[in-house]
Amino acid sequence: MSDARATILQLAREMAESGLYGGRRSIEGRLRADGLPRVREALDDDVRRELDHRCQTLRNPR
Repeated sequence: MSDARATILQLAREMAESGLYGGRRSIEGRLRADGLPRVREALDDDVRRELDHRCQTLRNPR
């Protein structure tokens, strides 16, 4: 795994854990706005599902 991809994955997971984001789309947008243009390439389908699930779980606890 490249350093850039590892950094993107770490940041995306931290953002999901923060509970401040509604899902992977908002996380991807924030990372791109922060100057990481290859976000879409770095996040595969499994990671996208993980981020969506984590965001939803933290925003809508049971």
